[in-house]
Amino acid sequence: MAQMIVTGLDGLLNTMESAQSGLDQKVDAALQKAADELRQALVDEEMKKFKAPSGELGSLIPERPQTVRGGSETFVEVYPTGSYHGSRGGHERRAEEVGFVVEYGHGTVPPNPWNKRARKKAEKRINSIIREELTLQ
Repeated sequence: MAQMIVTGLDGLLNTMESAQSGLDQKVDAALQKAADELRQALVDEEMKKFKAPSGELGSLIPERPQTVRGGSETFVEVYPTGSYHGSRGGHERRAEEVGFVVEYGHGTVPPNPWNKRARKKAEKRINSIIREELTLQ
């Protein structure tokens, strides 16, 4: 009777290959749940810290951001997109630009790092989401 014993590097490779099955789906799920958490933190931060009226910038953050795969990395981008009309006489601007200027300031506009504060507040929850989703079973 033939017998096959796997040890050393071959055993490690076999273990990793079997663990990898379904890994892409787990990564996608983890990123989507983490993106949802960050999006909610950004919206909450905007509602608490921006002058009234607020909520316009947060409403321009997509609810289901697209997962991007490039080379050896996979990521989602959580930021406002589209056209921002705001309270400046209906003058249309890119939401990405408005979010950047609010975050870092510009000329006489002081910075209001709402993105940084939201990320900091959501960091522990996001890390636990990723840890839970990527735990090999």
